[in-house]
Amino acid sequence: MNILIALYRYFFWGGLQKDTLRLAEEATKRGHRVTVFTTSWENPPDFITTVQVKPCGLTNVSRMRHFNEAWMRYRRESGCDVSVAMDRVEGADFYFAADSCLKAYYKRRKPAWMLKLLPRYRFILGMEEKVCGAASPTITWYISPFQKKEFMEEYGTSESHLQELPPGMNPACVRPDEQKALEIRQAVRQELGIRDDEKALVLVGTNILRKGMDRLLAAAASLPTELRSKVRVVIVGNNDAGKLEAIAGKLGVWQQCILTGARKDVDRILLASDLMVHPAREEGTGTVLVEGIASGVPVICSACCGFSPYVEAAAGLVTPEPFEQKALDTMLLDALQHLPVLTAKTRQYAQMHDFTKRQTVMVDNLEEFYKRKQ
Repeated sequence: MNILIALYRYFFWGGLQKDTLRLAEEATKRGHRVTVFTTSWENPPDFITTVQVKPCGLTNVSRMRHFNEAWMRYRRESGCDVSVAMDRVEGADFYFAADSCLKAYYKRRKPAWMLKLLPRYRFILGMEEKVCGAASPTITWYISPFQKKEFMEEYGTSESHLQELPPGMNPACVRPDEQKALEIRQAVRQELGIRDDEKALVLVGTNILRKGMDRLLAAAASLPTELRSKVRVVIVGNNDAGKLEAIAGKLGVWQQCILTGARKDVDRILLASDLMVHPAREEGTGTVLVEGIASGVPVICSACCGFSPYVEAAAGLVTPEPFEQKALDTMLLDALQHLPVLTAKTRQYAQMHDFTKRQTVMVDNLEEFYKRKQ
C-alpha cells in the first residue's frame, strides 16, 4: 500500500512530527511505502520518501494556502492508495486532529468581529470546516472526547466521520527497571546541576504561555520560603529564553530555572524529575502528560487538557476550569508535601496501562479503509 502523508514542517521536538514519524515507522514495518509531502524535513530516515515544496507567499496564510494547493495537485497525481493529513489540508482520506477544534477555541477567546474580518482567522477556520465539516468526506481521527464533542457541535460532523485513537507516546518513556532508572536520574541531575535534596518540577513544551509556564512559575514563587529554595523548575523545549527570564525574574524565581532547550532525550529528563506541572491554557490532548505518567512522575495539569482524565485517574492532580491561580498554588504545595504517596500511586497506575498503541490503530484504520476501497 502506498501511503501519502501531508505535514507542513518537520522538526524533531514537535509532538505532531513525532506522531508522523511513528505512523511512518509502523506502516513501514508492515511492508507499506510512505511518502511525506512537506515544506521542510532535514535528514529524513531512509524508510521515508519526502517530497519537499518551497512555500510561496509573504504571510503565514498565503504560505499555508500555497501548501494546500500544492498538496491537492500532488495527491491527485501521485496515485497513492490512501492519504493522511497531519495539518488542516483538503482532500485527504484521514485527518489527524492533534489540537482542539479551533472554532470552539477561538470563540472562547476572540471577539466575533475578529474571526469574521481578519484574513488569518477566516482562512484557518475555513480550512478546518473543509476538513472536518459535515460535507467533508475526510475521516477525522480524534484523541480526546472533548474534540469529538466540539467537532459535532461546531460543524455537525457525523459520528461515522469521527474515529477515536488511543494515546500515542514515545515508548522510550516507559519506566525501565528501578536500578537503571536511578542511574539515569543521577546522571541527568548531575548534568543539570540539581542537588539530591532539591525537587525538580518539569514542563515540556514550546509555546510557553499556551502551556502555562507563567502559571507554573507563579505557583513556584508562592511556595513557603524554605520549600521554594529547594525547588528547581526544568523547562524543556525550544523556548524564548528572554521571555522566560522576564517572567521568572519578575516573580523572583529565575535563579531556580533550568532551560534545557529542545531535547531528544525527554525520557531521561522525566526520570530526573520529581513532578510534572502542565497548567495549560489550551491543550487538545497533551501526549507529554501520559509520557510523564508512564515514566513514573506524578503530573499536575489543568482540566482543559484532553488527557486530563488520565492525570485524574493516576494521582487526581487536575485544576478545575475556569482556571484559578490559587488552586494551582495550593495543589503544588500539597503535591510536594505528599510526593512519595503520589509517586507510588502514579507508578502503580502506569503499570496497568499501555499508552503506546496509537500508531498501531492508525495503520489498522488505513489498511481497513484500503480494503474497503478495493
